Amino acid sequence: MKAKLDAMMHHAGHVESACHDMESAAHALESMRDTCTPENQLECCMYTLLEEMVDAQAATMRLLVAMSHAMHHHMVIYHGAEAETHHMPTTHPVRA
Repeated sequence: MKAKLDAMMHHAGHVESACHDMESAAHALESMRDTCTPENQLECCMYTLLEEMVDAQAATMRLLVAMSHAMHHHMVIYHGAEAETHHMPTTHPVRA
């Protein structure tokens, strides 16, 4: 059981790292919209759409990380499984 919990939390750490990367990409897309002009409106619409899609995917991934933490907590508290805390990533709130 402990090995499965450790593996789950290790995977959650990788997912959370990917979330940070996606949020950085969304920020870069947002900054690209600052260059919008009437001449490149289609391009700007695409930046906005991509930014929203990346934000939505990052939020979904954050939910998966939160669910992993909840399952880990449940297993430790209710089933007496021990977990190594150094595998547990730091959670961050989902961006609205």
